[in-house]
Amino acid sequence: MRILKSFAAKGSVSGVRRVGGAQAEGARSLGLVKIDRPSAKRLWAKGTPIVIVGSNVGPFHFFGGWHLAHTVDPSDPRYEGTTFDVYANQFGSYLEPELGRHPAFFVKASDLK
Repeated sequence: MRILKSFAAKGSVSGVRRVGGAQAEGARSLGLVKIDRPSAKRLWAKGTPIVIVGSNVGPFHFFGGWHLAHTVDPSDPRYEGTTFDVYANQFGSYLEPELGRHPAFFVKASDLK
């Protein structure tokens, strides 16, 4: 995993770390930014919607094809009382090796401004 940079521009969410790689590059065309787990946890605590998907899933299958990405809005009543760690760990426990061994986290680029 390659860490690219932190978003620290004026008016942006501070301390959010982007993650690079092929999956991150492809997700950019969907308007998503791949972030690391600690950043996703901080954004969850602030109520920012997070997109979670297996680490080997290609961007075509996020919202098209097999529709494997799951958008989680922590402010949705369905997730009331659920912590980020519990949700991410439960999601990861269902991943097959073909989809990736761990979850990958994304946010909309517009949510970081």
